[in-house]
Amino acid sequence: MDLCGLALDFAMRETGLSDPSIRFDSDRGIYRASFDPDSEPASDAVVWTLAEITGQEVAELEPIESIVDPIVFDALVRRRRQPIQVSFTYNGHEVTVESQGEVIVQSVQPDGGSEYARSLADNESPAEAAIQAVAAVKGVDPTELEHLYDTVDPDALDALVTGSMDGSADELRVSFRVDEVRVEIFNDRRIVVNTYTTEEAFQEALRELVIDADANGVDVRGSWPVVSGDEERAWDIEITRVSNRSTATIEDTEFPASAVVEAVAERERVDSTDLPPLFDAIGPDILEILHEADPDSNQRVTFEYAGYTVTVSADGSVVLDE
Repeated sequence: MDLCGLALDFAMRETGLSDPSIRFDSDRGIYRASFDPDSEPASDAVVWTLAEITGQEVAELEPIESIVDPIVFDALVRRRRQPIQVSFTYNGHEVTVESQGEVIVQSVQPDGGSEYARSLADNESPAEAAIQAVAAVKGVDPTELEHLYDTVDPDALDALVTGSMDGSADELRVSFRVDEVRVEIFNDRRIVVNTYTTEEAFQEALRELVIDADANGVDVRGSWPVVSGDEERAWDIEITRVSNRSTATIEDTEFPASAVVEAVAERERVDSTDLPPLFDAIGPDILEILHEADPDSNQRVTFEYAGYTVTVSADGSVVLDE
């Protein structure tokens, strides 16, 4: 018995699909289908995917020409220079086509975040307007930005968006990332620019936040969950204070005082003779008494020495904290 074939057939019957290249994400309620953008027109992939999902014949669907110009749409996806997304409403579904070769079908549009928006001026091309919007968000001259054609074909972008502005098509949205912002261009003349957080920016912002909060007496230690607005993703966040700590062990044959001095010297990478006398901080006889105590007694002594907080325990451990 072919167990893989049996499982695949069961999964296909569960989702009502006849083609295994379409996957259903039950957690998010979306369908995903793959296609080869270099050999298969993106418009054909959209129509075929919707037909499979809805159980309709291709001829029964609304012509995709009523939504987008398929020639321009296919060219935009095929001539990709960087990953882009094109989204529109088609046959009662929200469709997003990723230029890497994936069709995503869902019932609702994703929520937007903090954003900058403007409208296309008369006789202004979408590509030009996108650059102007990004420049406004970043506070720089448009000539200082990345070239748009490194991300998307400007001519194909203009043709696709302007060709759907006559009101005959439902909402069309083209989205892509350029110069560390996300740009969305809609066929109702809207342009929306969302800034997004890079890994470097996240780490720097978190570092500054923790330092500032700690300096103002806020106890930043602890753990708590962080859940996204749609509750589809969640993280466990934990912040702990990490000491610049090192440890050493007093061997049975060592003098405890000498072991402490050597531990500090090793940490400082100096000769032990360069350090101040230990008896200025603690009597060596106290360390001797502690070293002879029961190792399981949990006895320990803490003192300051050479810029370190030193803790010596009856079990022979030496801990240095800055």
